[in-house]
Amino acid sequence: EDSLVTRQARGPKVVTRRGPSPYYSNEDRERLARDRKEKRDFARDQGGPEPRALRGPREAAAPGGDLQQGILRDADADPIGGRKRYLYLVMFKQPAMTTAVAMKQVIAGYWYFLSKQMSCKDIQIRPRKAENGNTVTELEYEMKEYGEIPRETGKKEKYGKAVMMEFKFKAPVSATQYIQKKLYNDNNVLRFMALSLTRSFAHVGEDNELLLEAETRAQELLTFFAAASSLPVEFSAGLEPTHGLCKGKQME
Repeated sequence: EDSLVTRQARGPKVVTRRGPSPYYSNEDRERLARDRKEKRDFARDQGGPEPRALRGPREAAAPGGDLQQGILRDADADPIGGRKRYLYLVMFKQPAMTTAVAMKQVIAGYWYFLSKQMSCKDIQIRPRKAENGNTVTELEYEMKEYGEIPRETGKKEKYGKAVMMEFKFKAPVSATQYIQKKLYNDNNVLRFMALSLTRSFAHVGEDNELLLEAETRAQELLTFFAAASSLPVEFSAGLEPTHGLCKGKQME
């Protein structure tokens, strides 16, 4: 038997290197690197980021808060903006959706949770039919339910059939972690998939830096010409703007 020292190598290790992205220029990479460095310096000055536990929706709610700050409340009392469109495809196990009354109870519970606790608007919940037109979907392989292990059985059962439901709503960005936590804790859910229907722009200073630089140059030029026009001709001939746009030019 070979020891750990004399064991033969499994083969040459292949190291894959990702080339530079064609969608970013060198200036973009330098700007992103500066942003990451500023965040690291700020976290180091603050003593490092503290781990935050996921609070409940009622603990996260606070009067007078903003939706972007993680404040999750009633959708009827919150302002309209600050939300993104999401699509959730959730597969419930068939025993939990056997009758119309049971399906209505499950849907009503999620509707109340999304509207009254997650501050979601324009909620649409409808069943997704399978390719054969049935409401019950035959799974490719058996799946276990989410949530805790039932105490009475001590194990999780496997299910080969499920009912797929489609959830469409507008929710705050910070609400998605609470929604997914509820789905993972639900014993009636087998699988789910979350899709964001609203695009996000994550580029650092995409237009703001260029606009700020143009405004700064224009302000420096205005200041230079205002100072030059108020001085005599013999003094204004030697003035130069601080930014260097008109460097070398003399006032006539």
